[in-house]
Amino acid sequence: MSLNASKTKSINISICFNISSTEPLTIKNTKIEDVSEFKLLGVTVDRHLSFAAHVENVFQKSRSKLHALLVLKRHGVSTEGLIRFYQANIRSGITYAAPAWFSFLTDYSRQSIESIQRQCLPVTFPDLSYEERLSRAAMTPICEYLDTICSSFVLSVAISETNRLKHHLPVRQSDI
Repeated sequence: MSLNASKTKSINISICFNISSTEPLTIKNTKIEDVSEFKLLGVTVDRHLSFAAHVENVFQKSRSKLHALLVLKRHGVSTEGLIRFYQANIRSGITYAAPAWFSFLTDYSRQSIESIQRQCLPVTFPDLSYEERLSRAAMTPICEYLDTICSSFVLSVAISETNRLKHHLPVRQSDI
């Protein structure tokens, strides 16, 4: 397979915030563009693996869908229909590929993710607290839900004998 230099990007991933610039990569005498973030299969990856840009993208997409939720409410869609719309169109976007990025989030980013759900549920249940809204909608806080998704994914990899990711998991230490 040959690389197309004009479509290829380079990113230097590091936990250090002062990343020194390196010699630019070249393919067949064409310099490869160095980027600070890029989108890979719908997940925005940045130099520090903070996924803050991904959370911001999810937040912006969710805000536009919140408007659609408000329009549906104004047109008399039932509470059940509004909850289904939220779960299918907003929550599914928030949770997309969560095992790849959720565990890297800062507390601030987790609060941003949770705020999306906090903004959507009052449309359906305007006079209740967040906890009461969650109970009525039969949902959990979004970060708790994402933790469950990630834990289930890791468990499914760990118990599978054929999963290609299994060899990337740490070896379990004995009880001794």
